[in-house]
Amino acid sequence: MLGSVGELYEDEVAKSPLGVKALRPNEDPVDLILRHGALLLTIKNRFVSADLATRVVKWAYRNCSEEFLTKARAFRASCEPMVLITIRLDNRCWVEQGTGWIELIKALKGEFPRIGFLLDGLNRGTVQGWTHALMSLEAEEKISDPIVDACGDDGRIFNSIGCTIAESLVLADLADCFIAPVGAGMAKYRWIANLPGVAFSNVAFSQAQSFDGRLYDHFREGAVAAVHVAPEDVRDVQERLGVASRANFSMDWQALHRLAVPFLADLLAAKTVPDA
Repeated sequence: MLGSVGELYEDEVAKSPLGVKALRPNEDPVDLILRHGALLLTIKNRFVSADLATRVVKWAYRNCSEEFLTKARAFRASCEPMVLITIRLDNRCWVEQGTGWIELIKALKGEFPRIGFLLDGLNRGTVQGWTHALMSLEAEEKISDPIVDACGDDGRIFNSIGCTIAESLVLADLADCFIAPVGAGMAKYRWIANLPGVAFSNVAFSQAQSFDGRLYDHFREGAVAAVHVAPEDVRDVQERLGVASRANFSMDWQALHRLAVPFLADLLAAKTVPDA
């Protein structure tokens, strides 16, 4: 999904006598190991290094068309800052997001005249895990279209829902920050792009001691911790799949606004300070 071993570590693989071998149907892996005198190792890690993230981003740029890159860079140049926001449905979703994002975007445009927004969500052509089985790309597109219609008259909204994973990673790399619900999509713009931002979720995930709610604040080299909406600013309204921690939630958009305004002001101030 994020590039094969051979694509991410091309030089290293080229030095290997075996390279990267894909097993043929019905091929015995034990026989392959014995024939080549190889040592079997299972590589696992719960940590994303900066080097790995850089390799993934480079892979993403190589796998986007020049037409897309030109469009993405032009959008980046048109706005300051470029804020990624995420549509999330099915579980741990903000039930008022259809209207809430519109109100937040309009308010922030009034305070930051050149601000631009990148709408993020599910990617087309990507195999989803079991936690995403009930999520619908079509449903996300249906909720994102009115947001673009209501707020995109100045051209500073880029709807990336349904784009490829490579395109999504490039856009995350170009963005300045995020305002988004906690979820697996953060792997793209936090573990890979390492963006700062404002995060929110249901009551369980909003607790400061929540491992899952703070997951993307960790497990990445030089991880940038997010600013989190307080649990008292959200209210669970519906359990999902019988699990309280997957409950959808209600939240006034102004809870995001209260955190986003000083956060964005500080971000812009830091960008205007010349390097020492």
